[in-house]
Amino acid sequence: MQGDSVRARRAYTRAVEIYDSLIAITPNFSDMINRACIVQTLYGVNAYNRALDEMLHTLSDPKDLQAVESWRGYVNNNEELSFSELSDTIQNYQ
Repeated sequence: MQGDSVRARRAYTRAVEIYDSLIAITPNFSDMINRACIVQTLYGVNAYNRALDEMLHTLSDPKDLQAVESWRGYVNNNEELSFSELSDTIQNYQ
């Protein structure tokens, strides 16, 4: 994003498309949470929460469902996060 927000937005939008394709084939928590974090960067916390809601309807493992709520709390408690902060958090989770 540094210095070229137009190119960054295009790249993030493309990343969401790629995650959508991956998730359509094999839904998994990591791809879904990465997608949600990119959505948050592009469209804000409300869109992020909608992406997490979609995850709740797709996932069935109780551990994953609990993790979704942890992620919701993390971002909601920290307001809007930069993409680098979210990336660091994702790395720590995995």
